[in-house]
Amino acid sequence: MTIREFTLWDTHVNAAHPDRAYPSSNRMQVEDGAALGYLWQDLSAVLGATVVSATLSLHIYERPSASLLRVRNLRNRPQWSTTTWNRRPTTGSTTRSASTAGATEGGHRLDIDVLTFVQDVADGVDWFGWQIETDTSTSGPVFVYSSNGTLDWQIARKPILTVEWADEPDIPEGLVPAEGVTKTAAPILRWEFADHGGDERLALVQVQTATSEDGFASPAWDSGPVTSTAPQLDLATQGSTPYTPVASGVPVWWRARHADGGGLWSKDWSAPVRFTYEAPASWDLLAPTGGVITDLTPTVIAQMSGATLTRWRIRLGPKGDFKTVLWDTQVQPQDPALGSQVRFEAPASLRLRDDAAYWMRVDGWDDRDRVSTPGVLAQYTQWAEVRYDNDLGVAPTASLSATPIGDSPFVELSWSRTNAPDEWAVVRNGRLVDKLDPADVITGPGAYRWVDWTCPPRQEVVYEVRPVENGRTGTCPGVAARTDVVGIWLHTDSDAVCLYHRGSRPESLPLNLAEDSTVVDLAGAPHSVVQTGIRRGWRGTVEGDLAGGPTGLWGQATGPEQKAALMRIRRDPRGARLAVGDLNIPVSIRAVDVGGWSRGDGYRASFEAIQRGEFDDYGITEP
Repeated sequence: MTIREFTLWDTHVNAAHPDRAYPSSNRMQVEDGAALGYLWQDLSAVLGATVVSATLSLHIYERPSASLLRVRNLRNRPQWSTTTWNRRPTTGSTTRSASTAGATEGGHRLDIDVLTFVQDVADGVDWFGWQIETDTSTSGPVFVYSSNGTLDWQIARKPILTVEWADEPDIPEGLVPAEGVTKTAAPILRWEFADHGGDERLALVQVQTATSEDGFASPAWDSGPVTSTAPQLDLATQGSTPYTPVASGVPVWWRARHADGGGLWSKDWSAPVRFTYEAPASWDLLAPTGGVITDLTPTVIAQMSGATLTRWRIRLGPKGDFKTVLWDTQVQPQDPALGSQVRFEAPASLRLRDDAAYWMRVDGWDDRDRVSTPGVLAQYTQWAEVRYDNDLGVAPTASLSATPIGDSPFVELSWSRTNAPDEWAVVRNGRLVDKLDPADVITGPGAYRWVDWTCPPRQEVVYEVRPVENGRTGTCPGVAARTDVVGIWLHTDSDAVCLYHRGSRPESLPLNLAEDSTVVDLAGAPHSVVQTGIRRGWRGTVEGDLAGGPTGLWGQATGPEQKAALMRIRRDPRGARLAVGDLNIPVSIRAVDVGGWSRGDGYRASFEAIQRGEFDDYGITEP
């Protein structure tokens, strides 16, 4: 509730002086047929409210005997400086009065109930003030304290209007569901509740449904007032009479209103909105369905029936921790050529731990423009709990060695196993690097060899080459290796060049992480603010000497041979890999410059390198 005291403006008129105004008098004279008082105050604060009580308090300055004071509504507003007996405002017929017994010489308070007047003002009736009068039962004048007194005892006795009112809650907004298709015929309906005065607690809700937007003159269903502390109503369980769902595909229009703890209903019903129920489709997770998985990159298969699949999303995380997501495809559009089935293989970057359990969530969306309702999401969801076991029934790799090749960033892996598996899974630092066909890497009975062209230089790595049989992945003892690289290497599958720096190895990395950024100068701030947009990967100018070398993989190469190899790499549309510092990244090169060098048969060379893949390894947004 809101309680407020209003100080009123006042004046009075006297028949003995019909053309005289009294705008500044510290008391008002009131006498039947001889003198009248006038009061007014701005009451716009109560507009639209429900008035609980309104009391006009007047203090009697002097009266000769028992008195009755009456207030009457005005039909036009008085002008305080020019109101006289001959220019007094017209009045209405509504009155309220209060009386006192006996004579007094001051201080007696007279309270008049003016609730009906103030409620009329709250309801929008024009407000011009009151006239104060007596009737024939009161003999002689009655003097009332005015609002113009300046002494403390006069100010304490000025006319006061005390109003108590309550504000109705706002009209419901934000209705949900609205303009969409639901998966349940009797959804939970929700909206927004706001109340800015009085008892601001939600106490009651009411919902009506209709078959058309203008059909609420005769609603199809009315919940009646329902006790609720939340702005919602469950069509399936709440209401004075049970709600009967309409047939699938038939729109339902609905509206709501609510009441606060003071029993005041919102000023009006909400604007009508609609929802349409259509039976949900079926969404099945076909693989994996739970239990044990043995593939480092498991294939997820899901199928929708009864509707057309338009989008899907796959997420995976450790069991019991739903806040941690190890793999998230984000929402992907469905390829129409694949119908309503999702078949997606997990990426090589997914690092599953042996004997660890995981949760998997697979979401799908149909083509029905679904909307979410409380407890019923717009998408379809299937969950599975799986445990990864990488060695279940699979013979391990017998032996493995990892040997750096000369001064290059390349590592040669050699291993053995009596029987060839279906494929080999090469794992570096716990991450799948490649899957190999045994026929492509076999070098003899039970012996295999493969070169890692992508090893990060100048840091220790651990390799495993795991056998894969019937979708199950076996184990392999890990082997550590470290490449002690000399120079900067640029290579493809068939060519390689090494750029040396005279004197010693390069102390600094010639590449930088490129980005789109904006410098913003804020008013009053001591420093500028840099707002970074897209990070675009590593790029920069690489330079060095093409001299004799590189050693190991291709044998000795002369300066002219390396120059020719650099030109072939430049023309290769597939790009190349650059091993520099502790990076080994795929790049495109441009602005190649090879000049003569005065010593021996070497050349001074430079080129601009731009990263073209493997951005996620460095936390970079792919351009």
